[in-house]
Amino acid sequence: MRIFVLGNGQRPGVKEEAERLLPLLRNHCDIAAVDLTQQLDLDRYAADVALVLGGDGSILRAGRQMGYRQLPVLGINLGKLGFLADLSLDEACCCLPRIILGEYGITRHLMYECVVESPTSSQTFLGLNEVVVRSGPPFHLIDVELDIDGEQVATFSGDGVIVSTPVGSTAQNLSAGGPILRQDLQAFVITPFCPHTLTYRPLVDSADRPY
Repeated sequence: MRIFVLGNGQRPGVKEEAERLLPLLRNHCDIAAVDLTQQLDLDRYAADVALVLGGDGSILRAGRQMGYRQLPVLGINLGKLGFLADLSLDEACCCLPRIILGEYGITRHLMYECVVESPTSSQTFLGLNEVVVRSGPPFHLIDVELDIDGEQVATFSGDGVIVSTPVGSTAQNLSAGGPILRQDLQAFVITPFCPHTLTYRPLVDSADRPY
């Protein structure tokens, strides 16, 4: 088995724990790449599993770094949040022999493409958690027209709108009053933040419809 070792080396304890873990990994598998700066082009390497040291933010960044070549991710929680990275380093070390043998399950998470278009350009962003649409500084109310699958669903004014995957539903969506979605659901939650209206509420809809 070939493994990526990824994480945010600027977070306290990440480099030290990586140094403690690497000798154990080398005894059991091949290390395809080690990147604690989150700058390596992973397309140049082949691996079977990505081991990510840090918190949920480190896993989200690893997902963006892997781009369209996503691998199963084993998250080791060295941060504050543990929705995605729920194993301690000691627990991961105990599980390592079974992982090497392929004795693990995979939860498949929904990802999205966000296309930002202007009269002169078009950019596509791949993400795992959420898209936030808001005005730039100086911040002010913006008018939002929400279309789903070519049909207008709502119009409102406010500070912006959040479109979240189930993974992202525990981030800004939750703070804005939106619901938490089960991680394996194929659905998005659309949540306005600070809407200037008394009627619009968060909306959950199928992920196979264009927004």
